Amino acid sequence: MTPSRDRKRPAELLGELIPAMQRATRAVDDAAAARLGLIRTDLRCLEAILVRGPVAASKLYDVVGLTRRSMTPALDRLEEAGFIRRIIDLTDRRRINVEAKAAAKQAASEIWEPLGEDGLRLLERYSDEELEILVRFFQEYSALQRAHARRIGELGAR
Repeated sequence: MTPSRDRKRPAELLGELIPAMQRATRAVDDAAAARLGLIRTDLRCLEAILVRGPVAASKLYDVVGLTRRSMTPALDRLEEAGFIRRIIDLTDRRRINVEAKAAAKQAASEIWEPLGEDGLRLLERYSDEELEILVRFFQEYSALQRAHARRIGELGAR
């Protein structure tokens, strides 16, 4: 069954807008990383630490999608920048926990709170029914992206 022309046009627009939104998000991430003197990988690590609170460094590998080999220098850079501290787990001294310092929380507030506030104002313009559609779409699209990330990862490196 071929979609009607009326149905195809919004789908085509979404096909153009989704990559544009992804580019805009990357631009915010690039600007935030530059503001903090970090690279985007470090920013991903910092975000995970801020969202999860104190976290075992070994858990962070999986959350951020880095290898142990690349995680260590990222944590070194975040620690050197004054954004995190490493803490030895008292129940298992072989385990290191990572937590955000006040400087990271302040930087996150400065950078992302205005974006969050503007985003909430934008969402207030939509009805509950429209928001439910958006929620469902983004849940399903995120699952689709994760599935394809796994598929591409399974292809292996060239």
